Amino acid sequence: MNGPLTGKTVIVTGAGAGIGLGILRQCLAWGADVTGFDINTSARKKVEAEGGSFEQVDVGDPDALSNAISRTTARTGALHGLVSNAGITIQKPFTEMTVEEMDLLWRVNQRAVMVGAQAAAPLIRQSGGGAIVNIAS
Repeated sequence: MNGPLTGKTVIVTGAGAGIGLGILRQCLAWGADVTGFDINTSARKKVEAEGGSFEQVDVGDPDALSNAISRTTARTGALHGLVSNAGITIQKPFTEMTVEEMDLLWRVNQRAVMVGAQAAAPLIRQSGGGAIVNIAS
């Protein structure tokens, strides 16, 4: 299929559900080779059913995220885009939140965005350019 992303490779984090799965679908519809990252192994079936590749990754682990980006790029031969969409929430009053829970939120929702961009940017540059998109709410 031909589309604005034909011939491009894209990674979408948090691709197993919701907004991430929607982004993966649209990138595929536009012709991209898309790899969906998700911590949940149950996401594999959804991502692969859409036509994407899947990699189980805990984006809150900097080494795991960087290594997965490198592995994906080695497998596809290029990287043109990273959509940092993975995010978590903890449904409880702020006054009851523990330091450990706050650290988890920070690792997944903030630090992973920086780590992912730092790992992807040189690979995107080597592939001739592209984009990094960070989703926040």
